[in-house]
Amino acid sequence: MKGKEEIIIEDHEAFGALIERVPGWLDRPIEHLVKMHAVGSVYVATHRAILGKIKSGQIVLAEEDRRVRLKEGQVVGEALLDVEAKIGQLLPSSEEAEHGMVETSTGRARYQRPEGITHRRAQAARAIASHPETVAAVKQEAIDNEDIPTKTAVLTRIKLDKAKAARAAYKPGGTEEERKEIKEIVAQGEAATYLSKLHSIVIMLSASVPKDGWTEASFAEAQAMVAIIRKRLEDWK
Repeated sequence: MKGKEEIIIEDHEAFGALIERVPGWLDRPIEHLVKMHAVGSVYVATHRAILGKIKSGQIVLAEEDRRVRLKEGQVVGEALLDVEAKIGQLLPSSEEAEHGMVETSTGRARYQRPEGITHRRAQAARAIASHPETVAAVKQEAIDNEDIPTKTAVLTRIKLDKAKAARAAYKPGGTEEERKEIKEIVAQGEAATYLSKLHSIVIMLSASVPKDGWTEASFAEAQAMVAIIRKRLEDWK
C-alpha cells in the first residue's frame, strides 16, 4: 500500500493539472483527484461571483477582458466535472460500499472511503460518472449562456430528467408504491430547480445595496421586487 507521503499533491500542481489537461491527466490516484477538485472549486466559486458582479454592472471590464475571465472559468469548470466523473468511476459501486467489502488485486478487502469523500459526495460522483450526456449538455449550455458549468447544474439536470421521465411513465391506476415513487422523483426535481434558482440569485446579488444611482421610479420598483421575494421566502421561517 502506498504511504501518505506518496499520494500528496501540492495546490499549484493540482491547479496546473486542471488548466493544462495534458494527455492522461485524469490517470491519477483518487486522492490527487479529490485535491484537484477542492482547489479548483474555490477558484470557480470566486470566478462565478466575479462574473455575476460583471453581469449586474457592479464590476466594469472591457469586453475582451470579460471574455478572457469567462473562458478561464469555463475551462476550470469543465475540468472539475471531468474530475468528478473520474472519481465516480474509481469509487466502488454503492452496493459494494454499503456492504463494506470491495474487490482488490489481492482479493476482497474492507472498504474505506478516501479522505474528503462523504457518502453524499460519493453518490453525486457516481451519478455524474453515469450521465456523460448530461455533463456534455451542461457544458454546452454554460457556453451558450456565457456561464461556468458546475456540479450542481449537472445534478439538477439529472433530477429534472428523472422527474420528466417519471411524469411520462405515469399510468393512472398503478400501485400505491409506484405512485409514491413517482411523486418523490417529481418532488426532487422541483426542489432541485428551486435550489438552482437560489444559487443564481445569491451569485448575482451583491452583499450590500448600492447607495447611489437610483431614481425614484427604479428604487420603488426594487422595493416592490424585494417585498415579493420576502413574501415567497416566508415558508423558510
